[in-house]
Amino acid sequence: MELYVVYIVILAIIIKFYNGENYNNKCRTMLKVEELESYITQKMESISGLTDDEKESIDEKYSYNFSSVAKFWLNLPAYDEKIVQYSLSSGTRISYIFKTIRFLKEQGLANIDNDNEIFTTGKMDALIMGYYPENNRKKEILSFLEKI
Repeated sequence: MELYVVYIVILAIIIKFYNGENYNNKCRTMLKVEELESYITQKMESISGLTDDEKESIDEKYSYNFSSVAKFWLNLPAYDEKIVQYSLSSGTRISYIFKTIRFLKEQGLANIDNDNEIFTTGKMDALIMGYYPENNRKKEILSFLEKI
């Protein structure tokens, strides 16, 4: 389940940084961690609010377990004041975001400043703008998440 959460965080980052029909235009240079957490939570609440039949239909249509991810995400607290370093912790929404950013940073795709501001790299820009227009499956999932 944790891997699916990481995917959702990455997809949300793509949605928030890139726009246009084919996600081929970078629309911002920075994203606050709190804004990303709020955006993902809003999307997961939308999914959670669907009927069981609607959830099952969406999960089948996209071959992705959105309903379980939504339940998992919403059962996590956003923060834990006892945590000193979120990227090395687990059990909160923010810690999953920081773990994902750490992974993206290791891949040369994103950076974080002041433990609060997410930036994409030129490598990420090239990957998204060059790859996503050719991949209908990922475009379909991104469009679904953006619209829900």
